[in-house]
Amino acid sequence: MRIVDLKIEDIAFGGKGVGRENGKAVFVPYTIEGETISAEIVREKKQFAEAELVDVKESSLDRVTPECPYFSRCGGCAYQHIAYEHQLAIKWRQVRDVLQRIGKLKDVPMRPIIPSPQQYGYRSRITVHA
Repeated sequence: MRIVDLKIEDIAFGGKGVGRENGKAVFVPYTIEGETISAEIVREKKQFAEAELVDVKESSLDRVTPECPYFSRCGGCAYQHIAYEHQLAIKWRQVRDVLQRIGKLKDVPMRPIIPSPQQYGYRSRITVHA
């Protein structure tokens, strides 16, 4: 495959960073918006491509060292390389965007996320009240 240099513009639902090459969205796991990276295209479709991270050239200030030794291998934690406060902001934005884009709901009042007192070893769920 080929190597591309990308500026990550956003984080897609599920945690993959989104960059663009010639207007086409390229999804790269383990990246953060604002980062400049090199990635290897591993799957290319008409509308988008998927890539593997090769190198982070300019790192985000929100990049942290994941605590889990299996991070990036087991697939259970897509956001562990992102500072916890920034993870919460990303997830809040993703919920809002899904409600607007898919639910066609504009200006939905959303409460702030309540952070967990512990950052690891727990699971959360969301309950939507209509």
